[in-house]
Amino acid sequence: MVELDNKDKISGKALVLATGSQRRKLNIPGEIALQGKGVSYCATCDGFFYKEKIVAVIGGSDSAAGAAAQLAGIAKKVYLIYRKKELRCEDYWKKILANEKKIEIIFNTNVIEMVGTGRVEKIKVDTAELDKKEIVLDGVFIEIGADPDNQLAREVGVTLDEKGYIKVKKDGATEVTGVWAAGDGTNGSDKLKQIITAAAEGAIVARSIADYLKKKKT
Repeated sequence: MVELDNKDKISGKALVLATGSQRRKLNIPGEIALQGKGVSYCATCDGFFYKEKIVAVIGGSDSAAGAAAQLAGIAKKVYLIYRKKELRCEDYWKKILANEKKIEIIFNTNVIEMVGTGRVEKIKVDTAELDKKEIVLDGVFIEIGADPDNQLAREVGVTLDEKGYIKVKKDGATEVTGVWAAGDGTNGSDKLKQIITAAAEGAIVARSIADYLKKKKT
C-alpha cells in the first residue's frame, strides 16, 4: 500500500520506483529565475537553440567537456568555466577541447550570479584568470552532476549503493519483495542517464512484474 501526500491510499501487488535524479544546481542569484530562459542543464536538449550564439558551460567533468564540445559545433563561442585549476575529465576530452578554437577554458573561477531581464544576458564571475568580472552571453549550461532522488526509496527500505542509487538486479527487482526500480535513480545500465536506457529498464521491469504476478496466481 502506498500513501499519497493528500492522504489517499493506493493498494497494489507491485511497486515500481522511477523517481529519477535531480541535476545539481549552483544555487546562485538568478539561476532559478532564468531557468528555461537561458539557463539549461542539458546541452543535448537545448543546444540547438543557441546556434551562432555565445554560451558558457559550467563544470569540469566528462559531461561538462562533452557538452562544451557538442556546443562548439552549434554556437559561435563557448566558455568552459571550472572552479579548479585543472579539468577532471578524461584525457580524450582534454585533447578534443584543446583542438577546438571556439572553446575558451577559464580555470579557478566561480560563477556567482546570472543576470538578465526576461532571459540570460550575462554572468558575474569571481576570477583571477580574467581582467573582467562579467561575461556577456546568451546561454549557460550547468554540468556539475546529478543526485538520485531517493527519498521514497529510503522510506520503502530498498538497498542503495554508496552514492545513493537504488541497487537493482538484472530484471530491475530490488532486494525488497514486490518492489522494482528503473531509470536514472538506479545503478542499472552502468548509470548511463539517457532516456533510451531508462525506457529500456522500464520495459524490462514491466516484463519482470508480469512474470512475478503470473507466478503468484499459480
